Amino acid sequence: MKKIFKWIMLGAGALVIVMVAAVFLIPRFVDVQKYKPRVEQMVADVTGRPFSMGGDLELSLFPWVGVSLSDLQLGNPPGFKESSFISVRSFNVKVKLLPLLSRDVQVKEFVLDGPRVVLIKGTNGVGNWENLGSGTTVKAGGDGGTAQPAPEKRTKEGSTPSGTLPVTALKVEQFSITHGMLEWHDNVQKTSMVVSDVDLQLKDISLDAPVVVQFSAQVDDEPVSLKGQVGPVGNTPGQGDLPLDLTIKLLEEISLAVKGKIVDAASTPQFQLALDLATFSPRKVLDRLGKSGVLPTAPDTFKLFSFKGNLSGDPSTLSIDHGQLVLDESKMAFTASVKAFSKPDILFDMDLDSFNLDRYFPPSKTANDPEGDGGPKSPGTPSDTADKLKTTEPSASKKIDYTPLRQLILNGRAKVGNLIAGGMTVQNVEMAITGRKGQFNLAPFAMDLYQGRMTSSAALNVQKEAPTGSLQVKTDGVQVGPLLRDAAQKEFLEGTLKADVKLTFKGDDPQVIKQNLNGGGELIFTDGALVGVDLAGMVRNAKAKFGLGETTVEKPKTDFSELKAPFTLTQGVFDTSGITMSSPLIRLLVLGNADLVKETLDFKVQPKFVATLKGQGDTKERTGLTVPVLVTGTFDNPKFRPDMEALVKTSIPQAKEIGNEVKTLIENKGDTREQLKDIESKAKNLLKSFSLGQ
Repeated sequence: MKKIFKWIMLGAGALVIVMVAAVFLIPRFVDVQKYKPRVEQMVADVTGRPFSMGGDLELSLFPWVGVSLSDLQLGNPPGFKESSFISVRSFNVKVKLLPLLSRDVQVKEFVLDGPRVVLIKGTNGVGNWENLGSGTTVKAGGDGGTAQPAPEKRTKEGSTPSGTLPVTALKVEQFSITHGMLEWHDNVQKTSMVVSDVDLQLKDISLDAPVVVQFSAQVDDEPVSLKGQVGPVGNTPGQGDLPLDLTIKLLEEISLAVKGKIVDAASTPQFQLALDLATFSPRKVLDRLGKSGVLPTAPDTFKLFSFKGNLSGDPSTLSIDHGQLVLDESKMAFTASVKAFSKPDILFDMDLDSFNLDRYFPPSKTANDPEGDGGPKSPGTPSDTADKLKTTEPSASKKIDYTPLRQLILNGRAKVGNLIAGGMTVQNVEMAITGRKGQFNLAPFAMDLYQGRMTSSAALNVQKEAPTGSLQVKTDGVQVGPLLRDAAQKEFLEGTLKADVKLTFKGDDPQVIKQNLNGGGELIFTDGALVGVDLAGMVRNAKAKFGLGETTVEKPKTDFSELKAPFTLTQGVFDTSGITMSSPLIRLLVLGNADLVKETLDFKVQPKFVATLKGQGDTKERTGLTVPVLVTGTFDNPKFRPDMEALVKTSIPQAKEIGNEVKTLIENKGDTREQLKDIESKAKNLLKSFSLGQ
């Protein structure tokens, strides 16, 4: 027994001596350089690209199994000027030998230094990365030799099941990629990008503990970095939860924290992430990138931006919960989700405290405002209205494809506390929109508007080639004067508006919509004034010419207690059955139409001047003189003139009597002072029929 044990010990000792000798002697006496051509050809066979190792192949076995390579070059397919697709300055890896017998991988170092990847899209749209490893091989010299099928891959019996690593444990002391570079050249779009100084460090790599990640690079000479932890990955990578806790920094201005997990990445991937984008200045970022011209000219916009929210989803869905977005002084809380990206099903709910839209989307330049600042038109600039009148036919614009809208499912709600848009200021905006199969409904759409309230609803149908739609608007208590001043920079009407309007339209071109605009409604203005037209003042001045009053120089204005405007719209033509106005001094009746397509006016205004100031609220029939006024011209340049024909035809008994007396005086050739005084007195009394109660 002792002899057997002795021989076993001697045999084991001899085996150890042989193994140690092999570890030390094999690298010294075995010429591994002769295997370089074989390795080069093997890589070329697998990738289908020429491959070369310019430096020596170094091998070590103790205490670590180590391989060192240098000057590695993987070539491009024929037709690309750049010779190398991938190049590596040096590659070193060292692995502990004995633990490998039990599938325990312990790596001393894995260092890739100076890798360079050049991605090129040729003028024919083909990239140099395409067909890499597709099974077609090329001789190492890259001479386009005969293609051969790649060796058939076989699964050996007893191999590790799919989805699991062929190791029981993993530990890597050092994993690094240093001095890396990635280049992108698109010869179709004529664009390029260079990512340089790539440095990736992974620490504490194992299967059962988080991996520390540190990454930095320069993207077109601008810094980017990533730090944090990933994992543990577990013994079955791609299955179960993969925790993340990372911070991404861009341009030394943007910092994004990402914390959460990826679930079952290899099979049915899902993600649940909390995002926190720290406050930064988009204006500074774009200034740094030389893109400041894309922002509005207002210097106080895009100075602050931040975002927080929980992002979750899978390959077919995406949702954001508890979203908080800040842009300058505006804050918005929201949730949103998207399903089935090819046929989107969108759901959103947002609440915005305040927003000044005009600060971010300045007024566009027009013929009347070449600087886009609301100023007057430059001298010599052609009339914008004249240009419009020349083009009353629909523009031959490209047809809009409504297929995406027909596939869209939409359900959303929005609230805005205070909104400035188009010069107008509104509060408590509420909106709900739904859509399916090309039919969309906006109801309600309501807001507080200039001391009043507007409620409306709208519908749009794009199921057919020509869209159709409808609009209903009701207002109550809206102050028209401030609204017109803010929205149109015009001042021609004042008062409190109550309206009920229903419209329908067809088409997607502005001119087509005008031509197919139909509907009707009623506008009622109370306690207001027509600014720029003073019918009573016209009479005052007429009296002054005859010594019956003083000429006034006040700004023209016609006050009224009520202005009621019922109307219909037929194929873009506004028609009224009778706009009526009541005031202390005047009764007004307006008949006619306005062509929205040609933007022309054709109205007849019939004012009646009452005898006293008791007209307001007085239902008793009043006496006075009707002086018709014709309103013609265009929307931008209306023209007012008296209807002389109607005035002549008006029955004025006093004028007839005076005319007879003058005729008698002339025929009798009389010239008595008494007769002249009598005629003058009667003429003055006639003018007093225009009396305004003074």
